[in-house]
Amino acid sequence: YRWALNPEEFKKKYKFYKYNEETFYKRLQTCDICVLPKGFRPKDKFKSNNRTIKAYLAGLPVAKSIDELEKYMDSNNRIKDSEYNYKKAIKEYDVKLSIQEYKELIDELKNNK
Repeated sequence: YRWALNPEEFKKKYKFYKYNEETFYKRLQTCDICVLPKGFRPKDKFKSNNRTIKAYLAGLPVAKSIDELEKYMDSNNRIKDSEYNYKKAIKEYDVKLSIQEYKELIDELKNNK
């Protein structure tokens, strides 16, 4: 709220929820858009995008910029992108894929002994 031009009016229109693993999906069910601006930490293969994927799995579009937020003001864009990202998340972030990657890594480590 501290960066809003009019903080009191901003508080009336918007709610900020701190990420909490236990309440994340319950909160998402009450929303139209998930706003997750780009973080300040560098992105590498160890930085997860769990919040984004969880929002996709909850059926929400994720706005990471002002342009995306403006795009999602149109409900048709929200619906279209939500459906696309949900299908993509189901396909690419299935836990079975991680299990297979771990098995391959363990086999590789065993063979290099």
